[in-house]
Amino acid sequence: MDKFGKGPVGQKGIVEKVRRAVTQAVDAWRPAATKKNLDQVTAGPYQVQGRKASDLEYRTYITLKKLGWREEQIRFQVAILGGRMPGGQMLDFVLQGPGLVYVIYVNGDYWHKFGLKLDITRQNEQVVSRVMPGAVVVSVFSNDLATDAIARVTLLKMVGRG
Repeated sequence: MDKFGKGPVGQKGIVEKVRRAVTQAVDAWRPAATKKNLDQVTAGPYQVQGRKASDLEYRTYITLKKLGWREEQIRFQVAILGGRMPGGQMLDFVLQGPGLVYVIYVNGDYWHKFGLKLDITRQNEQVVSRVMPGAVVVSVFSNDLATDAIARVTLLKMVGRG
């Protein structure tokens, strides 16, 4: 076998072994490209439109339905600008009513409400406003969805009845 990994026919050289190791490492690093989409995994007690959801997302969905939004008007986990890829976003809810489009971000306080995290949340909202002109973009936080009654008042004020 020579230094370039070429050997007798049927034997794998060092180049082939390195190439295989690199391919395996890249596949492990890009799980979204090679494995089942994590949104489709049915883990946890909450589901919205066949996808796993947080307790806040589930409460939002149920409240929207109680406010009269129909299933065909509600889209859950909508990918824009590449979705979960760098630079992309996942919109929690997109509501399509007569002549109106609402985008709802459902945010937990820990990850989105304070300091730099809140600034990033606001920047994401601005990006969506530029990409979807005419859409009304709103964020709801944990305290806006603390109980069913609070969620109803909050969502009624922000998006109204379906």
